[in-house]
Amino acid sequence: MTPDPQMAFDDLCIGADLAGLRLDQALVKNWPHKSRAAWQKTINAGLLLLNHETCRSPAKKVLPGDQIRVFWPAEQDYKLLPENISLEIIFEDDDILVINKPAGIAVHPGPGHAEGTLVHALLYYAPEIFAHMNMQELRPGIVHRLDKDSSGVLIIAKNNRTENALKTAFKQRQCLKLYLALCRGGFRQTKGEINSPIARHPTQRKKMSARHPGGKEAYTSYQVLEDNGKAALLKVNILTGRTHQIRVHLASIGHPIAGDRLYGADKKHALFLPQRQMLHAWSLSLTHPATGEIMRFQAEPPDDFIEAMHKLQLEYPSFEGDTPQHSALP
Repeated sequence: MTPDPQMAFDDLCIGADLAGLRLDQALVKNWPHKSRAAWQKTINAGLLLLNHETCRSPAKKVLPGDQIRVFWPAEQDYKLLPENISLEIIFEDDDILVINKPAGIAVHPGPGHAEGTLVHALLYYAPEIFAHMNMQELRPGIVHRLDKDSSGVLIIAKNNRTENALKTAFKQRQCLKLYLALCRGGFRQTKGEINSPIARHPTQRKKMSARHPGGKEAYTSYQVLEDNGKAALLKVNILTGRTHQIRVHLASIGHPIAGDRLYGADKKHALFLPQRQMLHAWSLSLTHPATGEIMRFQAEPPDDFIEAMHKLQLEYPSFEGDTPQHSALP
């Protein structure tokens, strides 16, 4: 099979954790939703590029800095079946469900992840609720999203009235979204703002860009919490919610997020890249759509985020006096 130019794809830069493995083994570790046998079929079908050339050898050993591109054939029909996937619940009432989403799980079905998504977990957790909401768009209860490899606070609507209210609140920028990001260090100032429109990259359809015309308004502000020159920990606030916004904006100013193979990886930095992008949705504040109460939800970063901080010789701050109403502890 020859990949169609319009076919969806994902890129991977091989780091030290995957170097030396067979190609099919490295793919299983990075995309565990597919079995090794399934990856071998993908490779043999010619749907993988290794350093910009088609590779049909599943047994080929990969090296640090190798660039891999996997093409995903269009899937005609997604089957939304309940799946027993654990949910870490921060808060729940009759109208909303707030969870701490782990990295590695997509929010809803799409190319490359037809199964194992948050939507499948919701259908198992409360089928009497989510099986009757927005099924045609495959997103029952979903009012905002996090990238598959990002972790943190996500709010879900439990009825159509709440879903409409929350979507309006996000659209009208009535929600305060704070993230923690590990990125390349060396900031000259402790605070900053990035106000660059974001558009689809003209030649790489999986990427967004802050350097091409025709983009949508995007606003990001950040505060440097720790910076040792090599790496930094930021608290980030976004007013808009463009695709890959924080990742694109930080990369555009020379501070790509650690582990971000789409916007920040190269051979020079491959040896110390974490397995995923170190971006965590730390806090979400909003007005409850039914009660009118102002609520704040918080989730502490997962273990791999803290471990990456330690490897990059950064300390996690205490955030004294910053106690939320509802939180998920590590």
